Order: sequence, then C-alpha cells, then structure tokens
Amino acid sequence: MNGRGWVLTIAFSALTTAGLAQQQPAPGTPTALPNPPAREPAWAFPVQAGQLPPEPPGPKQVEGSSKSYTPG
Repeated sequence: MNGRGWVLTIAFSALTTAGLAQQQPAPGTPTALPNPPAREPAWAFPVQAGQLPPEPPGPKQVEGSSKSYTPG
C-alpha cells in the first residue's frame, strides 16, 4: 500500500472511532428505560403482583356437572 492508502486508512479509523465514542452515554446517565405500565387486563390474568385473588370457601363445581370438588 502506498503512502496515500495508509493516510486514508488511518483517517477512516479515526473518524469511525470518534463517531462510536459520541454515541455512548455520559457516565452517571441512567441507561435503563422505565418499566411500561401493565397492558394485560386483570380479568384475563388473575395473578397481579404475585398474589392470587381470594377464593370463596367450600367445594367447587363446574357448570353443568353434578359433581363437586374440594380444593386441595
């Protein structure tokens, strides 16, 4: 490679490095985005914040069935 090729290679490397350095956030700047609010409807996902809603006591029965079951 002649002298002109080396100069162009070094100039390109310097410009690329400078461009990458400008894209990084400043030290101490928070990089994490805030959590978005929940979009799931409560009726479809009963477990909210790690707790199940309270259930009524007594045996459970499926509609159209004569059998009943106790939770266990």
